[in-house]
Amino acid sequence: MALRLGIDTGGTFTDAVLLDTEKGILATNKSLTTYQDLFIGINNAVDGLLESLGQQQSEITMVGLSTTLATNAMVENHGRSACLVHIGQPEHVIYHPTLKQAIGEDSTIIINGGHKASGEEKQKLELEGLENEIRKLKNPVSGFAVAAYFSVRNPEHELAAKQLIAKLTGLPVTCSHELTSKLDSPKRALTCLFNARLIPLLTSLINSIDKLLINHTINAPVMVVQGDGSLVYARQALHKPVETILSGPAASLHGARYLSSIENAIVSDIGGTTTDVAMLEHSAPTIDRGGATVGGWQTMVEAVSVNTRGLGGDSEVLLKLGKPLLSTERAIPVCQLAAQYPEISELLFAQLENDARETDARFAVKILDVSGNEVFRSGSEQRIYEILSSGPKDLNTLYESPAFERALMRLRKRGIVNVSAFTPSDALHVLGLFTKWNPKDSYNAAELMCRLVERQSNKQINTSRFAQTIINLVVEKSCRILLETAVMHSYQHIGSGIQMNPDVLSEILLEQPDNLFFDSRIKFKQPIVAIGAPAAMFYPQVAERFSTECIVPEHADVCNAVGAATSRVLQKVHGLITSPSEGLYRVHSSGKIRDFKDLSSALEFGKSFCESQAKSNAVDAGGESITTKVSHQEIFVNGPGDHRLFIESKIVARAEGEPSGIRFQKT
Repeated sequence: MALRLGIDTGGTFTDAVLLDTEKGILATNKSLTTYQDLFIGINNAVDGLLESLGQQQSEITMVGLSTTLATNAMVENHGRSACLVHIGQPEHVIYHPTLKQAIGEDSTIIINGGHKASGEEKQKLELEGLENEIRKLKNPVSGFAVAAYFSVRNPEHELAAKQLIAKLTGLPVTCSHELTSKLDSPKRALTCLFNARLIPLLTSLINSIDKLLINHTINAPVMVVQGDGSLVYARQALHKPVETILSGPAASLHGARYLSSIENAIVSDIGGTTTDVAMLEHSAPTIDRGGATVGGWQTMVEAVSVNTRGLGGDSEVLLKLGKPLLSTERAIPVCQLAAQYPEISELLFAQLENDARETDARFAVKILDVSGNEVFRSGSEQRIYEILSSGPKDLNTLYESPAFERALMRLRKRGIVNVSAFTPSDALHVLGLFTKWNPKDSYNAAELMCRLVERQSNKQINTSRFAQTIINLVVEKSCRILLETAVMHSYQHIGSGIQMNPDVLSEILLEQPDNLFFDSRIKFKQPIVAIGAPAAMFYPQVAERFSTECIVPEHADVCNAVGAATSRVLQKVHGLITSPSEGLYRVHSSGKIRDFKDLSSALEFGKSFCESQAKSNAVDAGGESITTKVSHQEIFVNGPGDHRLFIESKIVARAEGEPSGIRFQKT
């Protein structure tokens, strides 16, 4: 018997689960995620868990942690500022449209250097120029991302730049070769940039967990679920936080398998911020070898193949010409904010007494204390921060000038403030389907929204009908995401060019399609396993439209935490053999290069090295009882006559095992 504590820090709730590896789930608990201090929400969840159970903390042998914070930050394009350093990159990389869009207002530095495909130096590294550019930086940064040309073949220049930057600034530095062994410079630089932005976020989370262990005298290792569903020691995960994108969805798949005992299913996890849909096949999640796509950003992180969209119980409801729409951004439900700040209830009443305004039922609240390297980019930003330091304010009074609206948007993007608005969670409260907070606050917010609908469209609507419209939007959008995922998965051999006409989709998803010649309704062959706190309120309707079974297992609301407690350790090491010249075979792996005179010797060394490295990495990640598997693929082309020309050989070593559960010795 071994006790494991599973914790999931999500966009809205932090969940905790205590699991006995022989008896199953012993207790669960939930608490609001507290962005201003993550420890508060985590401690509340674990406190309630241990109190209800009365277990001795000394019996806990492992703490598993999953989180959607990194995923949410990418979906909402939020995060701390970072500086991207290009080394020897060609113009098509530096000015790549997607990369430029991702950089946004962040700083970039461009210097000479880089290597050739063979691993030989292309240009001398311009360290003096790098130092000068760092000293001239104007925008505040919380970390650096370094991407050098062909660094996956030779990381020498990235490592030298990392050493200099760390010495000059004392800030975290991410090198692109540390995250992937694949080519494609723009995607590698993008992945590296997001990693640098996410380090402060994951650092805050891990520090909160460390504090929790001390407070509860829990002497056990902390392990984090990565995007591929594997576990790794928390301190190791801090160096590569981008690999925790899709940590929540990966954990949810393992949790769904554990809770439902189903081998094949469509798993949909709807939380506060996102909906994550993935396939469970033969008890295992499918893996996206090409790299995870989150919020439209294509990364090079190998993770579960999941379709992540900005849709959840806390999706912000917007109006366009009187028509309700669901934003991809998370807002704090009005009823939740009013529960924390009773003055919000009074403000809602006051707004109902006045004429309708576009900013009714919308509030701003500070969620992060600014310190250290964070500097305001305008006087308006600083003024808003100062105003919100005394508590949340309604947007009617907060917008002192047009510049304030833009400043608030920037602060929201950086995760310093957030907006409270009407959400699907409020709609559930209006209809009496969910009553965690005071339904009266949601009702008053809905009344204000109905006034705006009438003002914008000259159409009257009552609060119940408005709330039901929002529920219907969630159901329809959920159906679209499920269908899109199923089509992409079923026809992935066609490639990324699959397009579905929105009008056809709408007809397919109608409850009773009206077509004279054919029935366009779709039936799923596999059941839908729906998890997440709002799942039971939306997914029976979703499954009905697809004429399929809907399973909402017991403990579905804490499924991610269950997955965090039941995942395994898995490490993979990639190797590549190239032939820079005739009679020379070069092995590239883990930043090292070795040359051989014949292919068989190179292959023997490469496979042995990768297997040994994978096993060592699995032990370092916290695994025991390790098993390994090595595969390789050789690529030849036909040359003159019967001669076959060697192009390259790819090696993959896998090492897998259970979490060791060794007592964590704090230093």
